[in-house]
Amino acid sequence: MLPEMSSFTGLWLNQPAPPTTPVPDNAYRPHDAHDVYYVAFLLRQVLVPDLIPPVLDLAEYWTKTSHHRRDPQSCVEDTAGRPFLSTAVSNAFGPRMVTKVEISITSRDQGWSSFSQSHGTYEGSWTWFEAEVRPSNGGQDCIRRELCRNVHAGRQYKSHVIEWRYDAEDEEERNLVRSLGGESSISVVPWARFPGWKNNVSCASIDVYGAAVRRL
Repeated sequence: MLPEMSSFTGLWLNQPAPPTTPVPDNAYRPHDAHDVYYVAFLLRQVLVPDLIPPVLDLAEYWTKTSHHRRDPQSCVEDTAGRPFLSTAVSNAFGPRMVTKVEISITSRDQGWSSFSQSHGTYEGSWTWFEAEVRPSNGGQDCIRRELCRNVHAGRQYKSHVIEWRYDAEDEEERNLVRSLGGESSISVVPWARFPGWKNNVSCASIDVYGAAVRRL
């Protein structure tokens, strides 16, 4: 029989319950918040409450919501700027609960250009992706951050993975992640500039991680 929430002095969490879904041998991520609560309960047997959230954070034992789109699209300068993938952050994530955002994009440009010296590099690449973020702090301003650029004249699709963290060294990135919560949104937007440049998108995903257990 598991204890009620009041037994976890100094922690914010719902009543824990044992995992209901078998976890593969090679997996360590929780299937849902109940798995995190159960691990917190086990840790409480040997640790003081204030140490439990840092231990879970160190292990990155966080809940995750995933949003994917696999629908090949192309854009040129005149049609760029339309979101390829947009998602609202789950209302399950309260203020300052989001710990990491992972954005994956698979894409390429038109596969040729007149600037052979830059082929196979990121120099002079005029197809790229930006993230548009609307925080949950009630502000109407949209925050834009460049995510990645395509390989110049790349003929093969290439995947890029971009990670934002709540504990990043970059203050702007850190504040952005900590501003996320229910009612905030994230969009992946492809761009292209100048005639002849084309941004070919194969697929993209946005994974949002959050701490189910935290210090009060």
